[in-house]
Amino acid sequence: MNRRWMCGDIWLNILPFFDRAELGLNLALLSDRYDALVDTHFNGREFTLRRAIEIRKDNGPKPKVFVLIDDELVEFPLPDRPLPNKIRFDNLKIEYIDHSVIEFLRSNKQIWDRSGTNLGFNVNTNEIEDDQPIWDVLAREIWPVFATNIRHLCFSNGDHLDNLRRRTSLTILTDLDHLNAIHSGALLPDEIADDGLNATAGEVLSKWLHTPSKDGQPKRLHCVHYYDEYFEWINSFKKAFLSATTSVSYSIQLYFRVKPTPNEPFELVNKSTQEKLTLWKKSEDNCLLKRCPIIVGETAIRRFIETHLSKRDTVVDQRKVILLKGVGRQKWELAHSTITQGAELGKGAFGVVKRGVFRDPTIGQPVQVAIKEVSQTSTKAQIKEFMNEARIMRHLEHKNVIKFYGVAVGREPLMVLMELASDGSLDTYLKKTKRSPRSKLFMCYGAAAGLDHVHSKGILHCDIAARNCLFSENTVKVADFGLAFKGPSKPVETGKPVPIRWLSPETMRERTFTPKSDTWAYGVLCWEIFSNAQQPYQFMSNNDVAPMVLRGTRLRFPNVTPPPFAEFIRANVWTADDVRRYSMRDVLAWIEQHIDELIDDTTASRHDTTTATTTRNRGSRQGSRTGS
Repeated sequence: MNRRWMCGDIWLNILPFFDRAELGLNLALLSDRYDALVDTHFNGREFTLRRAIEIRKDNGPKPKVFVLIDDELVEFPLPDRPLPNKIRFDNLKIEYIDHSVIEFLRSNKQIWDRSGTNLGFNVNTNEIEDDQPIWDVLAREIWPVFATNIRHLCFSNGDHLDNLRRRTSLTILTDLDHLNAIHSGALLPDEIADDGLNATAGEVLSKWLHTPSKDGQPKRLHCVHYYDEYFEWINSFKKAFLSATTSVSYSIQLYFRVKPTPNEPFELVNKSTQEKLTLWKKSEDNCLLKRCPIIVGETAIRRFIETHLSKRDTVVDQRKVILLKGVGRQKWELAHSTITQGAELGKGAFGVVKRGVFRDPTIGQPVQVAIKEVSQTSTKAQIKEFMNEARIMRHLEHKNVIKFYGVAVGREPLMVLMELASDGSLDTYLKKTKRSPRSKLFMCYGAAAGLDHVHSKGILHCDIAARNCLFSENTVKVADFGLAFKGPSKPVETGKPVPIRWLSPETMRERTFTPKSDTWAYGVLCWEIFSNAQQPYQFMSNNDVAPMVLRGTRLRFPNVTPPPFAEFIRANVWTADDVRRYSMRDVLAWIEQHIDELIDDTTASRHDTTTATTTRNRGSRQGSRTGS
């Protein structure tokens, strides 16, 4: 657990707009060096949930405590003694108050005051015993327990905020030294910032938002909004930003009760304060509005790292944590700001695939790319599998392997950028485009070169097929590394579907992928190429394929296939003995050695076919004349 909190605190100082869980996940997806954080943040969720404890009354005479563990509320009786000091809660939600609740909160003040506790206080209460006014009790009994340590405040509307101000202090929000986040319900910040006697709740909220926090961290505001009210509010907010003369950093998360979310991202620049105001659409029902200095990003991070490397002082107040060595961004770690998304090309296993443009800093020019975008509803396992493809592809660079540009994980949506293939998937291309046997032979040649390169990097593809290759500018490119694995062998995962029609006999028996099983699948790919992407064993069910292959049945190449090539595949690629089976390096060497005679064979075969056809046609015409 120490590792998790240390990493979270360090990076929270660098990228303050992320909470710990979201930041940990995004960093974990960057590269192998953060793998451990994935399991930490998913498997230990009960320690990092934003609402960890609730106090309320459910169908009984006494209030109860509900602790949120793995998205389920677990019920406990209200303790009559102080809780163990080792327990840590990120947030507290109070929905019921009586004298026992007040005593419980007072007796556990040491927990709410613990250094580092991210305490959230919710005033959505509507009950109190003895007919005492709820807001009087909150101000008199509850507020003093938390006022020195409130970091996160929740209320539903402006009336709640007005009630608190009247009973505590008009400047209640700016008085709270640690308050950096507010959930304000339907209350939006006004373009005017004021917390005087006659100020409205929206003006008070705006005053807090535009007052720099004492710890220098950006403030965070979460609001619920209605679509028809959005445009008037955002236009006034833009005007206020452009006329501002002092700088401040904050983010506003806007949730819309009525879909769709306004789809109009923008970025404004205030040259006077050297700031930018940016709106991003995060999903169908929410977007993020962020105000920050123009210099944030790599410059700010580099300055942070260089300062702490030179001074060797701690990067967090609560612990002695010293940076020893800064790790720069890899060339494959891309910024969202360099990517422009275009039309949707299709849907993948974990999200959509879109056309886009990437400003490649290595060449200083825009590049047409395909963007694989992760759905925000993806599970941990799906995200790990998606990012595995990126980790695998970053080791590959060959003209017969689809080019990998990098990943963008600084914020959602997570993206993988790849070369855009002009003709799409190979199987689709073969079905709609007639190519000569000579062209198809070169397709097999290119696929062999690409797969050999993959194997040379110690990587198994595990799913070689025409559907997983792309075709671009007359070149076959091996693609789709979702099942790929770096290592000498990979066990077949129980319960996951396998490409049974492309499996080698030993994989069927031993349930293990190896380089030789990729070679077998390459042979099936060659058959697909010469068969115009027909389904292998098309007249058999999946259940019948394995027994037939294990008994020695093999696919028959179409007549247009050069006979020496078809015989080579049958004898050396589809041999049941994987020890005798050629490696892809051997396959590639054989094709390179025999390519000229194979081309001559396709030419001769085409000439023979043409001659035979001409003879048949002449005979047919002659027969017609005779019959007439």
